[in-house]
Amino acid sequence: MLNQPRELNSQRRTMFGLTLTICVLFNLSASRADEPRSPSLPSLQEQLNAQAPKVLQKLAEHGCTNIGVLKFRVLEPRKGISDNVGTLNRFLAERLEAALTMALPRVEPSPISLARNASQTAEKLSGASHLDELGRQRLLQANYARAWGKGTMKVDALVTGIAIFAADYRSFDIGLVAVEAGSRELKPLLPRFTVATTGAILSEAGHSFQLRSVPNELEKTDPADAVHRVLADPDRNFPLQNQPSVMLRIFYDDRPVELEFTEDAARIPEPRTGQKVSMRLERTDRQPGALGVVLKVNGVNTLNRERLPDLDCSKWVLSAERPGGVISGFHFTKSDEVEQFRVASTEESQQLAMNYGADVGTISMVVFQQQAVNEASGDTIDPLAIDEAPDLMAILKADFPEETPPTADALRSALRGESPDTLTRGIILEGTRRTLPLDIQRFRWHPEPIMSAVIRYYDPASNP
Repeated sequence: MLNQPRELNSQRRTMFGLTLTICVLFNLSASRADEPRSPSLPSLQEQLNAQAPKVLQKLAEHGCTNIGVLKFRVLEPRKGISDNVGTLNRFLAERLEAALTMALPRVEPSPISLARNASQTAEKLSGASHLDELGRQRLLQANYARAWGKGTMKVDALVTGIAIFAADYRSFDIGLVAVEAGSRELKPLLPRFTVATTGAILSEAGHSFQLRSVPNELEKTDPADAVHRVLADPDRNFPLQNQPSVMLRIFYDDRPVELEFTEDAARIPEPRTGQKVSMRLERTDRQPGALGVVLKVNGVNTLNRERLPDLDCSKWVLSAERPGGVISGFHFTKSDEVEQFRVASTEESQQLAMNYGADVGTISMVVFQQQAVNEASGDTIDPLAIDEAPDLMAILKADFPEETPPTADALRSALRGESPDTLTRGIILEGTRRTLPLDIQRFRWHPEPIMSAVIRYYDPASNP
């Protein structure tokens, strides 16, 4: 068994939980929330920050002051429109909700009220949908959790949108619409606006890629180009097949599972109920500096069960001295406990698939490079990173506090501040717990991932 260090900050018969027996370090907090972008296009957080006041003004003109945000739909080249391409659908909505929070009038009590995570409520409403009149009525009849203060609220407007990727994947357009009380139609809010695509966004959209680079020079390979290569020939170009920075191997009952490819997806067979599931991370490159790995099952981080953007998640740290190890469950850094993975029953898996959406049945690995430090000055060498204003970082992270703040101003402060540890119930079910001490170390990571690999082990659509 390998030494364990740490970091902070199934469906049908196949949904499983996992455990980590890994010789890696865990990074406590991501140091930067900004992302590199094309110099000719604004970043997602910049555009949301600019558009949020216009959204509030437009809704106020229509008499709407109680507002919620629903998860977005995404349209990709040569694919249909979907509300479940990956974590991007949900994260776009959460970032817009954070942007609206930052744009609220700076008075208390706030003249505008926001609902918290309206999609979570909407998903539980039978027949609710913003796409047809009856579904919109059901959405407006529901009670939604308040983003601050106590109790629930009715909304008079629900904002959602569609993200439309360009054919080259280097940018995408966003169009915002609203479901408004008293209106039978879905109303466009603003003209469409364009944002630069980053590797982080492509990863959130469920795409796999491997960047070829030297430390701190990630311009050497464009993530959009890398995605195109995988889409064109996944059998040859999928990251785990083609000189990966980190190799991920999955085991059922200690036997390795082979990857298969269907169209643009990497797949493995479903595990059976009662099977032991484990994974092994192994660093394969020889570049200096550490690599930080975010490993998620069903969209839930194997460290602390976080459901945050990957940059802000706790990370397994692979170094020259500790290049890898075996993961067989979820680790909790506060308690030094590990929760063994287990495969859910057919009935449990079907119910969880209904509740969880696109992340169900996926294993994802995203790899970040450690930022280099100038030995003379001690400053971080990061040619692509840009100092962002606190509001922009708050929008990008969209890390809402677990406990509801008392006021809008308190919510804004929480979004700008340090992220608390987040323990979120995941699709992977609880298994046997045991204690496994971890080492905690702090690193600063380059904000653009160098690798993303998404594997599907279970398809809810094929398992009614």
